Amino acid sequence: MDGNATIVGENTATQHLGPLRVMTKGGEASGVLKHPGGDSARIGVGTLSRGSAILSYGGKSAVCPRGALFVVDLAEPWRIGCSEDARLHVFLLPRVLFGRLTENDLGQMWGVHTTADHSVVDLLAPLLVAAAESAGTHPPHIGHGIAGSIVDLLCIVAAGTATGRGASDGERASGHGGMADRIRQFVSENLQDPALGPELVAERHRVSVRYVHKVFTTQGTTLSRWIRERRLHECRRELARAGGTGPAVPVSTVARRWGFTNASHFSRNFRARYGVSPVEWQRIRTGATVGGT
Repeated sequence: MDGNATIVGENTATQHLGPLRVMTKGGEASGVLKHPGGDSARIGVGTLSRGSAILSYGGKSAVCPRGALFVVDLAEPWRIGCSEDARLHVFLLPRVLFGRLTENDLGQMWGVHTTADHSVVDLLAPLLVAAAESAGTHPPHIGHGIAGSIVDLLCIVAAGTATGRGASDGERASGHGGMADRIRQFVSENLQDPALGPELVAERHRVSVRYVHKVFTTQGTTLSRWIRERRLHECRRELARAGGTGPAVPVSTVARRWGFTNASHFSRNFRARYGVSPVEWQRIRTGATVGGT
């Protein structure tokens, strides 16, 4: 790290885990890590394997006990003071890894999170500790896979729920909730079919295309757009999967597998949704050589 991206602190070891940088700090009296801000390309995530700390961020201070985690925007200054017995792990994550989240989604993460705030913290905090303690011991493709799991869990924390939410209150109130649930299930089971669309959904559910569109008006989207989002999500997830030491699966193969028949159309939609091309995303997440597009 250099320039205004430097995190200042003594008794700190730095390692890499795939695209993530990991800093581990042993506690000492008045132990402090601080960052001046200005790094808009990354976010910071931290947890403690022992002791406690106080995070100062955004003009506020909050206690971060063992078993909790904190998330900070490195574009803003922050400071964390550790107890004498603390062992602190801080991960620096490229912001591009969270391309499918809006700024509002990311904003939900800033600050300290405990199990009371989100049950996923019970999974994520121990994973962060184990990943930090073992960073540098894994082959590159394993390191990228672990980093991907960390990012996926953070996305769940940010969004407040996993992908594939149930019917909204508006749907249920209008009487469309049951049909919307059935359509979503049908779509999830048939995403790989290039013919999947409103016409096929209507035919299989023995309703009109107009009715299918009406069911999805309460979603604030259209069925076609929702199908595209689900396909992009599955492609993104598959492209991020570490596949060992050999060449990565070609992007065009992944696109066809999830119902995209035009590789250029898929690439444009992927970049528009996530801010990077499918090839760039695959390289960032897996570190693998791309075996063609």
